[in-house]
Amino acid sequence: MMKSIMNECDDDEIATKSFFLGPQAENGEWFQKLISELVSSWLVWRKQVFQDGFGISADDLANEQFKKQQQSFRQAAMDLTKRFESEIPKFSPRYIGHMFSEISLPALVGHWVATLHNPNLIASESAPVGVQIEREAIAELAAMLGFTSSATGHFTSCGSVANLEAALRVRDQVTSEDREFIVLIPENKHYSWIKAAHVLGVKKNNLFSVGLDQSGVMSIPSLKKTLAELKRQSRTPAMIVSVLGTTELGNVDPIDQIQDILDEEYQGRVWHHVDAAYGGFFSSLRNSKENILSETVMSALRSLNRVQSATIDPHKLGYVPYACGAFICRDEQHYQTKIFDSPYIQYSSSKDPGLFTLEGSRSASGAAATWLTLKTIGTDSGGYGRIIARTIRIRRELEAKLRLSSSVRLLNNQHTNVLCFTVGREGESLAKSNEWVQKFYDSHSKTGASFFVSKTSLALTTYSQLADTLFREWRPEVDASEVQVIRLALMNPFIQSKEMKLNILDEFCREVLTFN
Repeated sequence: MMKSIMNECDDDEIATKSFFLGPQAENGEWFQKLISELVSSWLVWRKQVFQDGFGISADDLANEQFKKQQQSFRQAAMDLTKRFESEIPKFSPRYIGHMFSEISLPALVGHWVATLHNPNLIASESAPVGVQIEREAIAELAAMLGFTSSATGHFTSCGSVANLEAALRVRDQVTSEDREFIVLIPENKHYSWIKAAHVLGVKKNNLFSVGLDQSGVMSIPSLKKTLAELKRQSRTPAMIVSVLGTTELGNVDPIDQIQDILDEEYQGRVWHHVDAAYGGFFSSLRNSKENILSETVMSALRSLNRVQSATIDPHKLGYVPYACGAFICRDEQHYQTKIFDSPYIQYSSSKDPGLFTLEGSRSASGAAATWLTLKTIGTDSGGYGRIIARTIRIRRELEAKLRLSSSVRLLNNQHTNVLCFTVGREGESLAKSNEWVQKFYDSHSKTGASFFVSKTSLALTTYSQLADTLFREWRPEVDASEVQVIRLALMNPFIQSKEMKLNILDEFCREVLTFN
């Protein structure tokens, strides 16, 4: 019998609660004091930097028009705050929809502190501290992924831009070598890869989609078949993309097996990029003694140090505010590409980030937020790993509860903390099941809902093997071209807590089973 998460709460796990505000703002008083201290420190610093005299006099401060404008500003700020109180409460354990959740307190503070100073990471000239913070944060992320100290990279606004950064470097490399820009992507790819192919002008016949297996991840037989066909045509791929934490299912491509094939067949001539936008932080579990992830997934994680580059989004499982992605290369040789210089920016060295980034001006808020969370929470199994392992156990417990119903159809082989399911009686039509999913989603995706979920559609042509396993016991009438499923990203560490007034998972299961 599965042991409930609610019974597990040792001192170390209690300590991790200090990193979050809490569903009822339980850490609010402490957090307010910290913010007050930081504001005071910032104000003192501003007063001490230059003492050139006041720009706002005591008479100005007492002026009626001045005070009227202040009051107008205050009112507008309060109005804005109230408007955002109508946003979806993503901090709540009842939000189990898309791949975002509660923000950690270190991330909020780091983001805010950097914003106060407003550094532009384009060069050390404009952000000597910000650029150094970025380098240190990238080094921490790279080490978590298993890269050596020679790894380098930079922060981006999102994973889509980070993926584009990788594709750009490959395109530049093959162009200089007069090679074809042939890219292999799995059929579970994020839509940003289609964007990147469009922006970089990848020819239609140079973009190959590799089929998926019964877990919905890249199929090794399909990959071998694609590579064999290219070899038959005397063509060599320039880039292959694998995914760590797929968008729909949160699953992990067999990165180790893919790299084995590339090493044997191409000896380093094919750039292997891992899109770990969602799943990169699972690397904090690489050395965990707990068997929370399957050996298949662990083997994939332990092979990350063999690939050329990776994308990771701290604004997902890093619990960092938007917008914060990162592009990381195994070494400087792979990172540096065409230099984009500017006469009015005085780059302090050939390593200043702005020389190589697609984006020009970049805020340091994401880098600082990530830096402070990594330093505070830690990147090992006792830090981020502890938080993320808890979310995986939560997914398993919810899965076990839902399986008690004969009408709930769960996708098999879910690797991480994403859970997908639909509802359908044996022999019932697929179209009717899809209709149930749509109605459930419509009722649980807007302000005022009791729970917040997301949904996705799995085309039968793409996910044929996965559908076969799903249909095995269900045996539905297949009268639709896709399977629609409720998609839950169980990221919130407070979903199961013994301090709660109710059992969130039980409540959600009742919601599913009584909905019609």
